[in-house]
Amino acid sequence: MAWNAAFTAEVPLQQSRQREQRRPYRSLGPTLVLAFAILAIIFSRRGPVASLPAMVTFAPQAVQSPTREQLVVLTNKGTLPLNIQDALIAGDQADDFKLTDSNCLHSPILPNRTCFLGVAFMPRAVGERSATVSLIDDANDSPQRMLVKGIGVSRVDLTIAPVALDFGMQNIDVLVEQEVTLANVGSASVAVHEITLAGHGRGFSLAENSCVHLAIPGGGRCVVKVQFRPEATGSQSALLIVRDSSGDAPHEVPLRGSGTLSPSAGAQAQPATLDFGGQSLESSSLKDVVVTSSGTSPLTIAAVSIIGEGTTDFFVDNGCSQRTLEPQQQCTLRLRFAPRAQGGHAAELLIFDNASSSPQRVTLTGSGYVAPVAKVQTPTLTTSTSTQVARILVHPENQDFSEQEVRTNSAPLPIVLTGVGKAPSEIQGVTVQGKSSKDFKVQNPCDGRRLAQAESCQITVTFAPTAQFFAKYPSRRSAELVLTTTGGSFKVELNGTATRAPVRTEPGFQVNPAQLDFENAPVRSESSLQTVTLSNPSDGAIQLSTITILDNAFTGLFTGKESGHFRVTEVKCPNRRIPPRGSCSIAVTFTPQTAGTLHADLTLASSVAQIQSVRLTGVGLGRGNDNTPIQ
Repeated sequence: MAWNAAFTAEVPLQQSRQREQRRPYRSLGPTLVLAFAILAIIFSRRGPVASLPAMVTFAPQAVQSPTREQLVVLTNKGTLPLNIQDALIAGDQADDFKLTDSNCLHSPILPNRTCFLGVAFMPRAVGERSATVSLIDDANDSPQRMLVKGIGVSRVDLTIAPVALDFGMQNIDVLVEQEVTLANVGSASVAVHEITLAGHGRGFSLAENSCVHLAIPGGGRCVVKVQFRPEATGSQSALLIVRDSSGDAPHEVPLRGSGTLSPSAGAQAQPATLDFGGQSLESSSLKDVVVTSSGTSPLTIAAVSIIGEGTTDFFVDNGCSQRTLEPQQQCTLRLRFAPRAQGGHAAELLIFDNASSSPQRVTLTGSGYVAPVAKVQTPTLTTSTSTQVARILVHPENQDFSEQEVRTNSAPLPIVLTGVGKAPSEIQGVTVQGKSSKDFKVQNPCDGRRLAQAESCQITVTFAPTAQFFAKYPSRRSAELVLTTTGGSFKVELNGTATRAPVRTEPGFQVNPAQLDFENAPVRSESSLQTVTLSNPSDGAIQLSTITILDNAFTGLFTGKESGHFRVTEVKCPNRRIPPRGSCSIAVTFTPQTAGTLHADLTLASSVAQIQSVRLTGVGLGRGNDNTPIQ
């Protein structure tokens, strides 16, 4: 079309020359300018121009082992579309090279556009190998030529150890890791192209894959880390596949493992509701709660407490605290109801342990009333011949004990019974009554004896104060010793003062750090784990009885509900024990279920009645990093 434009320009040019002959005095300048402009347009429109690299070089490759393709860029630097008719490989070692793929042959290449040509190398023999790639097109300098070359080396061997990974039985959601080592035992380097997992084992994953796209030199090695976290029970399997440039690629490593439910502690407290019914004031009644270890691992009871409005009316004799029960083993808690006022009373017994349902709860109810006062009649002994009165002298009429530490016994104090009547008096029974009746123990060798006039017998009383919840020490304890005889009923006041047991130093453990701040994480996405270190400075091992995460702030005992944002993923304390003068760790992850700033407490209870907590903080990110929960 350009050439046509130049041809049609000849007619006005001839006419112009004729006019110039007729007009000898007119300048030829405008005509020459127009002619040069037309010629510039014609010569500026170049046809298609193909541009290829002059040479492509491959790394040394094992004989009969193919490389991955190299992509060569072809550029059209002309002003018209470039059409590629064919691509050929020629030369003595043409069979060592292969055109793998190309989008250059499918459609014209527009000016200043590119296409890609794939070339692979698989040497047939040892030594230097080369060939020429030719592109046949409609460019003026067709065909385009590119030299391809590489070196064939003897067989390259890549060994993988171990040949299989067996993760064994693992608890669900517990992460374990093993390594696979790739070793190049040959002299030439091995290129690792790809490492993948195949199969239906969803619990397997690649933790660290530093070998991909790496050329392992002769004698070198690299490590692939494989993780297994079973999501369900039962056996799982997968296949680790390594694709590389070695002579025996690809390599396959079988993976297998099984998921199992972790042994867990369980607890049942029966009955769930304990009703004491009506009880007179200044008296008490007893009932039992049986705690059963219902899980598959030992149950450790850390503490027992009574909460609620009736805490001053209900008391527990803690026979279970600081005990570890094997599965199906039981222990008994004895509850006492001693109402201090009329009306209904209610409280709740809490049993803190290492079961997932901790704390166990038992509802306590009862009512108090005022008992009617009974009059005691002094009996007389009547014979057929005459009326003779049986009498007893009791000394002393009250017995006061000095201060005594709880859970210890005082020295016994005597109470002397002497017959003073004309008729013998028979000792029919001795009881201790009153609010603190359990704090006094009686030895009664006089029971059933008949004391004649001036005959004596001695009873001994020991003060053994029991520990009481919510008692203020020193605590005054009082009761009555009631003596029943044929000569009448007699009472001896018993008094004593209970003191608190001295604080005994127990081994304890420390936690570090006291607070974990997690990185911001999108809702329902797991953050990287963080660890808490537990240190035991004592000479004895410390058993962790409870490990739990609660949403609310720690305020003394276990409070709040179990957290859904933070999770203990691994306890690196063998059998949950902190070794003597040693340490262990606990791993925690953050998976926010809602957006916003979230808090919880990792709460740890031990066999030495010690409770430690670690503050947990993290921020959940919603859509657009706002603070709205994601539904």
